[in-house]
Order: sequence, then structure tokens, then C-alpha cells
Amino acid sequence: SDRDESPVGGMTALGVHMIDTFRYFAGPIDRVSVMSKQLWAAGRTDDISVINMEFARGPLGQLATSIVLPKTTTTAVVGTSAAVWNEDDGHHLYVQPVDETTRTEVSVEPNDTIADEIDAFARAVIDGEQPETGGVEGLEVVAVLEAMVASATSGQPAEVHVFK
Repeated sequence: SDRDESPVGGMTALGVHMIDTFRYFAGPIDRVSVMSKQLWAAGRTDDISVINMEFARGPLGQLATSIVLPKTTTTAVVGTSAAVWNEDDGHHLYVQPVDETTRTEVSVEPNDTIADEIDAFARAVIDGEQPETGGVEGLEVVAVLEAMVASATSGQPAEVHVFK
């Protein structure tokens, strides 16, 4: 409940994991523009944050987080030939080609993301496998979060500076 501990509201605790997903789909993030504010929550934490992202390869992305609204998780990728998105934190996957007016649900096998994460960590330690998200990726996520805080504070877009 403290802005100093959780800058940009729910982005710090929850949304930061979505940066990995965005990077997976579109590559490194070059610039962000953030609006974040406290509307309803008690304490000093922003409860609504909207983040616009520009990727190095050109695409744009948007991420919204809230610590007070009902939990919903939808991830979408929209291209020139189709849109693909999931709802309910990956339990429902939909595809809609650009020339069709309705979506089609694709069957997916939901997994326990925490168990999957722990299993991947164990394989990295025991077998030396490269983690899906390692130290370099972690540094990039921190750099994006730092740019988000800078943008939310200044009200201006912020460049992402990754130090390697």
C-alpha cells in the first residue's frame, strides 16, 4: 500500500511478469508511455496503470493493470492476417482471421504455471538447462519497469536503457 514500495501500482507486483510475455511475442521494448493514478484504493498506491510500449522492431503494445478491479487476464496478439488471444489466464484460446467475423476457440491444456516454473528452475539447476527467462531477460524487465516509473512520474514517454 506504499507507492515507494510498489511504483506504478499493480505493475510492480503483477504486471511485471507480463513484460516477459510481451518480449517473447515482440522482442525488446525501446520506449514506454505510462499513465498511473490512484482512483479508489486506500493507502498511497496507484490502483490503475496503463502502459503503452514501442518495440525495437516497430510493433506497439499496451498493458493495463489494476489492484482494485476484478482479476481478469487477457493476452492478445493482433496482426494483419489474424488475431489470437487467450482469456482466463490461458484457459481459453481464440483465433480470428481478419476476413472472418467470428472467433474460433482452440483447445488448450491448462497447466499449473507455478509448478511449471519450479520444474524449469529445478532443470536449470540440476541439468544446466537455460531458463526461459534468465538473468539477461530479468535485467531487461527491470529496465522496462524503471522506464515505466520514470514515465509515470514525469508524464512523458521514457526510453528503456538496458545495462549489460
